Amino acid sequence: MVKELTIPDAIWGEARRDTVHNTYKDVFRKQDYQTRGFISAIVNNRQPEPSFEDGMKVQRVLDAAMRSGREHRRVLVGEIT
Repeated sequence: MVKELTIPDAIWGEARRDTVHNTYKDVFRKQDYQTRGFISAIVNNRQPEPSFEDGMKVQRVLDAAMRSGREHRRVLVGEIT
């Protein structure tokens, strides 16, 4: 079943939500999110968030889920190297 999830206001920040164009412009060009946040972290010599290590952990969860589906068994994240 597909269920629509609302995005919390904290994620939108000050972004306008009147048109897709304005929302994109405000979220990705004015606020320090996504690629802009990554570039800002590099420029300001600070650790980007989420980190590459965070991304690796998420990827292991996804890989375990994919393997579980293929092999029709429970796959622990620790099995993924």
